[in-house]
Amino acid sequence: MEEVNRKNVNRIKRMIIGTFLFFMIVPTILCVFLFIRLAKLEKKVDRLMSERTVAMGTEGDAADAMLPDEPDAANVVTETNEKDKLTLGQTKDAENGGQDGKPADAASQEGEDKSGNPADDPNGEAKPDDANSDVNSAGVKKNGKTVYLTFDDGPSCYTEEILNILKEKNVKATFFVVLSDDTRAEDLKRIAEEGHTIGLHSMSHVYKNIYASLDAFKKDVKGVHDLVQNITGVDSHYYRFPGGSSNEVSKVPVDECIAWLDGAGYLYFDWNAMNGDATDVDYTPEQLRDNVLGYVYATDGDSMVLMHDLGAHYATVQALPDLIDTLLAEGYTIAPIDDNTPTFHQHEISQKGE
Repeated sequence: MEEVNRKNVNRIKRMIIGTFLFFMIVPTILCVFLFIRLAKLEKKVDRLMSERTVAMGTEGDAADAMLPDEPDAANVVTETNEKDKLTLGQTKDAENGGQDGKPADAASQEGEDKSGNPADDPNGEAKPDDANSDVNSAGVKKNGKTVYLTFDDGPSCYTEEILNILKEKNVKATFFVVLSDDTRAEDLKRIAEEGHTIGLHSMSHVYKNIYASLDAFKKDVKGVHDLVQNITGVDSHYYRFPGGSSNEVSKVPVDECIAWLDGAGYLYFDWNAMNGDATDVDYTPEQLRDNVLGYVYATDGDSMVLMHDLGAHYATVQALPDLIDTLLAEGYTIAPIDDNTPTFHQHEISQKGE
């Protein structure tokens, strides 16, 4: 009897210990799991908040400063939809001597110049379309203005499709990339191989990390530079500040960052036109196109267009063919960034009140 009681006591002890361990180990495992998930979600939220801050703050302020007498991007879309095609298309044709707008042909790779705008006539003979030519690849008289199409934050799942469109239209663009590893190495290599310009944007696009200090900023720029060079062999010295050079999120004075960039041989580029794809507005492809055209038409000189190569921005991809066709049909030259490209510094534009 005493032996039976001892066994029962031992069994109860084991049950108590087992229950205690169970309620200790399981919550600990759950806490570790939830902590990992929380860390990932915080990183994702930081990225999304960075993009939203760019869209709702810096970009909107920059656009308003550059176009004080013009409607903002959303109003451009609304007004465009209420007017006939003369507003956005035929007006430019009239300025170019009554040329009828024509969509750009899918030109051959031969005869391509630096801007990526080749020209074939109906007989298959190359037409001049270089810096000295007055006619673009669509057979339209050039209007003397250049548009730089730039894509931030890629490569992404849509980079290949963007590159296919650019190849079909035979134009070149600029990609300001965000890289922290070689996950998108093949897309990056193709960008370089097909003659597009690779610019540097960031390793993370997380403001609190990039702009924590001047040393943090330097580390971020050098990091993305070295990744691009290791993957493609391209020693890129073109840079775009996450949030633009007039951002208000940097803890380190942006002037110090600019001074370091200048001393290290980098050229930084802002923008004076955008399609609005970084906002939380669900623009249609047609509206994104018209947003860009609204800025381009309101600008006396060249236009640096901000767009995004991100998984959440497929409408930008859908808008691209018609945007290119329209620009070429109206006599604009489409070119990638190079050492002779105007930098469109936001803080300079704001000071001028343009």
